[in-house]
Amino acid sequence: MAPANLRATTAGSNPGVTACAGSERDTRGAGSAMASIAHKELSASEASDARALASVVLLLRRYTDRHDFSAGVFTTPQGIRTATLPAVRTVRVTFDEDATVPQVLATCADAIAAATHEKSADVSLDFLVLRAAHDGSDGGADDVRILDDQLEAALRGPSVSPQAVAFTVTTHAAQDAAYSVHSAVSPGADNDAVSIFSDLELTRGHLGTSLAALDASVEANVVAHAHPLITLDELDQQHRWNAECARPALLTRALTLPGVILAAARSTPHAEAVSLESEGAWTYRQLVSRARRIAAKLTAALLVKPGGGASSAATAAAAADHPLGLKGHVVGVYLGRGPELLAALLAVQMTRAAYLPLDPLYPAERVGCMLLDAGVSAVITSNAEGLVHRVEVAARAAVPAPGTDASTKHTSSDAQPLANLPTVLVDDADEDAAADADADAEEDELEELRTLTHGSPDDLAYVLFTSGSTGRPKGVQVTQRSLVNFLGSMAELTGADESTRVCAVTTVCFDIAALELFLPAWVGGRLVVASEETARDPDALSALMQSQKVNTMQATPTTWRMLLAAAESETGEAGDDYRRQLTALVGGEALPTELAGAMLRKLGRTFNVYGPTETTVWSTAARVSLPHLTSIGRPVANTRVYIMAVSEPVPGASEPDQGFLMSPSPVGVPGEICIAGAGVSLGYRGRQDLTDERFPLDPYARKPGERMYRTGDLGMYRADGSLQCLGRLDHQVKIRGYRVELGEIETALAALPEVEQAVVMARPVSMAVAGVDGAPEEQMQLVAYLIESDFVPESTLEDDARKGSTNDLAKDLAEAVAWGAVYDEAYAVRDALDETDPSLNFSGYGNSYTPGKVHEVPVVREWVDTICGRIAALKPRRALELGCGNGMILLRLAKLCERFVGTDLSTNAVEFCRQVITEHPNFILPHCGLDIAGAHEAMRFVHERLDTVVCNGVSMYFPSADYLCSVVTESLAAVEPGGHFFLGDVRNANLLRHFHASVQTFTAPAAGDVASLVVAATAGVKHEKEFLVDPAAFLVMARAHLPPGLCDRITVDMRRGWHRTEFGMYRYDVVFRRTADGGEHDVGGGAQYKLHTWDTDMDSLAAVEAVLSNKAPGAKRPDYLAFSGVPDARLAYERILLAQLNNPTWHASAGALRGSL
Repeated sequence: MAPANLRATTAGSNPGVTACAGSERDTRGAGSAMASIAHKELSASEASDARALASVVLLLRRYTDRHDFSAGVFTTPQGIRTATLPAVRTVRVTFDEDATVPQVLATCADAIAAATHEKSADVSLDFLVLRAAHDGSDGGADDVRILDDQLEAALRGPSVSPQAVAFTVTTHAAQDAAYSVHSAVSPGADNDAVSIFSDLELTRGHLGTSLAALDASVEANVVAHAHPLITLDELDQQHRWNAECARPALLTRALTLPGVILAAARSTPHAEAVSLESEGAWTYRQLVSRARRIAAKLTAALLVKPGGGASSAATAAAAADHPLGLKGHVVGVYLGRGPELLAALLAVQMTRAAYLPLDPLYPAERVGCMLLDAGVSAVITSNAEGLVHRVEVAARAAVPAPGTDASTKHTSSDAQPLANLPTVLVDDADEDAAADADADAEEDELEELRTLTHGSPDDLAYVLFTSGSTGRPKGVQVTQRSLVNFLGSMAELTGADESTRVCAVTTVCFDIAALELFLPAWVGGRLVVASEETARDPDALSALMQSQKVNTMQATPTTWRMLLAAAESETGEAGDDYRRQLTALVGGEALPTELAGAMLRKLGRTFNVYGPTETTVWSTAARVSLPHLTSIGRPVANTRVYIMAVSEPVPGASEPDQGFLMSPSPVGVPGEICIAGAGVSLGYRGRQDLTDERFPLDPYARKPGERMYRTGDLGMYRADGSLQCLGRLDHQVKIRGYRVELGEIETALAALPEVEQAVVMARPVSMAVAGVDGAPEEQMQLVAYLIESDFVPESTLEDDARKGSTNDLAKDLAEAVAWGAVYDEAYAVRDALDETDPSLNFSGYGNSYTPGKVHEVPVVREWVDTICGRIAALKPRRALELGCGNGMILLRLAKLCERFVGTDLSTNAVEFCRQVITEHPNFILPHCGLDIAGAHEAMRFVHERLDTVVCNGVSMYFPSADYLCSVVTESLAAVEPGGHFFLGDVRNANLLRHFHASVQTFTAPAAGDVASLVVAATAGVKHEKEFLVDPAAFLVMARAHLPPGLCDRITVDMRRGWHRTEFGMYRYDVVFRRTADGGEHDVGGGAQYKLHTWDTDMDSLAAVEAVLSNKAPGAKRPDYLAFSGVPDARLAYERILLAQLNNPTWHASAGALRGSL
């Protein structure tokens, strides 16, 4: 199993190091890197230089995540006191991202050997390695020292290229050499970025560790990105940070959740325990009593012989025959939201069985798979809403997953392996009502319950299936010990007690529901369960929280954002006062900085919590505060967190776990977040292979055999011991040992004039292996999917342009449908998907300024929030989205509507959205429909009685103006009178030159000449493949192309936003309103306009104010004041740039041009 590879950090993203500026780097392979340095014929000095060079390369590999360096190696006089240096021996060290330490060392040896026998040339250097001449004094040749400041003047000499010398070290024999970090940068416009290390002593220590560990890493064949850097003092400090989180009292007592709740019922039997919204609350006595009866029914169903019934005597007899109760059994719980759900979950644990939470909103096939893979013995359900029938349907649909224990237990001949699955009903009304009314039986019931609550911390508490973007879900097994430890730590964190009131909004299938459901019972507080409808409606949810005096609330950032937005519409100060007393927990997805700031300002206490399902809900927590608003804080009780660089398994390891080589990362150096301690689950049920892969042995465990969990998240330690999550690890593909960025290949293909659109995928292919009999071997290869452009000579294109449009709508429709095939592949690649927040999935949204990479999260968030804000202002209730894509708009706006239909030409896009709205706990949207349709097919959905149609980010792929008119006409005809058609993200044809000039200037090499930049920008305009529209064209459309009386208003709005991006600067939105009365209406006809031109009549906002306030006697006020040519401040750079490009000889290079701007 190859380990996940750490994602490359961008310049400036790693505190303590900034990526160096320098020349373009050759990305070809390093040649014969597999050879061992031991086989090289090197002199002693060359071998010493190779070790020193490799130590620094491995250091910078961890600091910067780069794997391509240029270095200079000197031999200098003792003491280094000269003002100039001998000619530099230039070496180039480049290696594969997954290269091992022996390969890096061999590459360094090759480079030094080549430089020794060849004349060196001036090149851009990333760092220098110097080795002083030895005079026989003590000190090994491998004593790596940081070069002192005396060399700065020498580095400015003519023998060294004056470009970006960013990190300088020396191997020095003299014992009195000074230790210091030296960032040497020669003067020059291109030397802005240098390496800055926040702690000089730590940098020195890391370099020493790198050299000291070199032989061990070579022997163990460690991957270069896992080569040790951390010092013993740093590692001891991290162990002390983890030790501060120890709470042994939570582990020494034999606590189980049922035992704690039973104790609460005995001490405060009449305290309110749980209610569904504002309905009558169950007391703790009622909760435990109902749970006892469900537990008795469950025990009877599984242990009592047929005909024995579910009486207390029969149950007690069965329990006596089975002292372990139902230990080892898994019981499904298939119920709606309410007190019965909590009672059923408690009942299962009372019998020492584990519960499997099932959401009735899940598809039958998904529920059936979970039942089968978990190996359930029975299901607790209800006759209400046909649940018992639906779970029977799900059981019949169950199909074993290949490779699981279920697939070995149930053969292909088992057509319905769960056909006879026992069910236990919770709604025997006569029996339960009579029991609840019999208060005298309270003590007897609690005594009977004793035999059902003598559980053990080692009992399995629940099995919960994780949902992924691909593949079959995996069942995570959590013990009572882990659950108890989690609840105890959360009670300590929040200060929860018997006055605590928690509102539950999360589906029971999401692991964070455990806190909402069980924390109130743990401390003797009260649980308020929100209905599905209320949980989706921020106004209703806010009202419920205030009316029920909820003082503790857990939710995802998406839900908190909606709640804070709803609060803006409230009147009076009561709501603000209430929220300032609230304890808020936010987790489940990354916490945006702006939301953290809003929660800090408006809520009482806010805790940012982090953790995967595999380590029992939350593993770290931080009180949100300045300056690090999004820190994930410190580990929770009895939890240890390590930031690890993980190397692949050692060949020949006897156990899978023992093959992992892990190197802890120092403070400020990113690595994979690995979690150990009491919260670590038992792994995946029936999937030992995946358990071994994700749960390696904990190298720092006190008890042999304890495991840690590899989260797959990138993180780092801060200097104060707090943790920061930096996102997920990379999503590159590996072809024949090489890691490939698919976006770079797509960009290169799309640049060809013959290619209209390109999508590149890595696909398995069967290949026969020469000399080997049997089945062919499956390998990965790159496959490109292309749409050809209608490439014809330029003269022909010009002739066609003069002739005008062909009006061939049939051809346009065929071309539009062809996009579906391309985007089927584009949406299948989830390269920018955070599975915890699928509403921010911007896979496929390429950045023109950084080809091959998607836009940064804050940019995309601002973009989608702006769009959704504008659409929400139209107050949609029944909406259709044409081109829903990844669902970023759908998943936000559907919650505001009573009916929402999303369509797309891509089946992958539609299926992704379907999976989210049926499975993701924060986006269960039963009122949302999905379909395959093009942008021109809005009339197919006229029966939905639509008031809003949305088509965002699609118009640039329209084939012609005729098709655009067709889309507008069909969409307006599909909405009710007074409804709206929102056409968003339209590219502005007036700014095409600005766009291409900006992109080419930003991406041009610093040394490139300006004339070539002008040619590239002009070619970009000439060969633009997307569909752009002049905003004025929509006014012409209204008068000349739309049916009379269809539209009575068109509003064109520039895209707003703080970021200077192509989303905001070069695109705009158009809103069409269908005529409300059905009569004809001439858009703008008869209105009186007074036009002012900016910089002629107007030159400031003060001048505008003067016109608006003109009250001269007899002055006729027009219907509208119009201003033309108002400048967009965000485009000031581009306007100046176009003027500069008209005189390309003004600047010596593209870098000089950028500097002047």
